[in-house]
Formats: sequence, structure tokens, C-alpha cells
Amino acid sequence: MPLFLNKRQLGHSLFDQDQLLTEDSSLSSTFKALAETWVSKPEIVLKENVLYVGQREYAVIDPHSKGNVEYIASDSATTCHIVVFIQPESRVVGLSHFDGCNTEQGVQDLIQQMDLRCGQVAPASTQHSYDVYIFGGFQDTKGYSIKLAKELFRAMHASTRNIHIKVACVFNLNSRYKHGTCYPIYYGVGVNCDSMEIHRVRCENKGPMREVKGARNFIGPKQMMNCYDNSSHEMILHPFSYQHQFQQIDLWLSQSDKFLLKHLSTSPEQEPEDFVPDVRQSLMFIASNPDPSLTIFKENTTLRFRLASGFWQQC
Repeated sequence: MPLFLNKRQLGHSLFDQDQLLTEDSSLSSTFKALAETWVSKPEIVLKENVLYVGQREYAVIDPHSKGNVEYIASDSATTCHIVVFIQPESRVVGLSHFDGCNTEQGVQDLIQQMDLRCGQVAPASTQHSYDVYIFGGFQDTKGYSIKLAKELFRAMHASTRNIHIKVACVFNLNSRYKHGTCYPIYYGVGVNCDSMEIHRVRCENKGPMREVKGARNFIGPKQMMNCYDNSSHEMILHPFSYQHQFQQIDLWLSQSDKFLLKHLSTSPEQEPEDFVPDVRQSLMFIASNPDPSLTIFKENTTLRFRLASGFWQQC
């Protein structure tokens, strides 16, 4: 089905052009005008009752399945992109944090989960169209951001659903300069589950088992993972195994923060302050758990977490 921008159908070939967002054309001007209404929004801090979607994860939620969740959100995106899907009639919201791994599969899985939930909430409707909001990336010198943005556009264009791009704060449209260095404007995005309002956010609490999820991103499977069960209102962490060994991990752990930042980030100068501490925690987890199926996911069990007093507690 087509991909639309301001009711204008976009052709697939557009997303092979490096000048899509930067050239002086009516299309790029539309992207720019839409982004300008968003980049001036203030950042809010989310502390409690947040369904946090980590890197290489997605979740779908709506007023009927949110329980006590107030926001669905993600942050810490530099070259990564955070994508929000909204189906206005059924009020179903999907959010995903893409890092360039299996982008097409991740978009397909998110749309499939959106279709499923929309069908449950509004069973009389058989065809859904989605409003999409894309945030992330900046004018990085290595080209990671524009590559991922184009992958996302192509994957959405290939969908069987009508998708309407409401904003794309990506690449140069999500860039600001400080002392000659380029930084993202949007590091984080949150959606209010009641009003469906979208905010620029920073999350103080990033949910349970961050070190385990970090280990998965380093040497676990590369596919996007659903992290929320709509029927039980629980966060979920699916079992996984390492796809390969992290060579000389003790040597890595002995390195300085500066070394880890330089060699384990796609954008060392732009990373938030908690990047290196999170990396160390994940490396320590890998060192202590050479086979998570024996120590964390016994009997191949999915871990589940319920919201209690604003925070997620393991069931």
C-alpha cells in the first residue's frame, strides 16, 4: 500500500535518494516544515508508570490494555530511530526503537502487532491505516542515521497498510550544533497512553534488566523483540542465547571509560552520560553468565514483570 506525506503519495524510488531530506524541493520543504513544529518542544522527564521500550524492541498498547501505564517511551537514541505508530480510531499506539538490525522485519512485526491489537479493540474494522511519527539520528559523519532513515521509509512503503507520515525528525531535521559538534535534538520520545500526545522525553527509569537486554544487543539475536503482553499488562523478556562469544571480555572490562565509549558506540561524542555505565553492566553480565539459558532463562522461561507502585517488578 502507499506511503503518504500530507496526503501526497510517495514513490518507492524517492527513498534511494540521498537528497530526500536535504534537497531544495517541495517534498523536502514539506518534511522540514513538519519537523519545525516539533523540534522546539521542551523535553519532559518521565519517572514512573512508564512502559520503556529498549533498543531493538517494540511494544503496542491502548487504553484497554495499559493497566497503570501512563506513557510508552524510549530514549538514548543517537543514530538509532524511535518510531511511533498511532491508529486514531482504535487509539492503539505502537512504539519501536530501531538500531539498524533487521529493520524491515521489525517494521513488519510492529505492523502485524498493531493489526492484531486494532482487530481486538475494533473488530468491526478490517482495514487500518496508521499515522507514523519518526524521530532520531542526526548528521553523523559515518552516515548511520540517513541509512537507517531510508531503510525505515522503504520498509513502511512495502507494507500492505496505508501509512501516513506525520513527521520525520531525522538526519538534518533532528540536528543541532554546539561548539561545532552536531547532536540530536530528539534523544527520546514518549506517548501519553490516554491523550496520545507525543513528547520529547528523557526517562529516569529504563525498566527492568537493562544489563540483560544490553547483553542481548551485543551478542544475542538480531531480530526485534516484543516487550509487552497486552492480555496480562506485563512487560516480557523473551529467552535468548548468545549467537557468538564476546572475545576477551575480561580485557574489555579492564579498559577505561574513554576506550569503551570510542569502540562500542556508533556516535561517541553524542552518547548520554549513562551509556558507558550501562555498557559495563552488560559486559559484566556476559562475563558472569556465559550461558543465560542456565542462569536467567531456566527451562526456556519468558521473564515477566508487573507494574507496582510505579515500577516494574518481576512476577
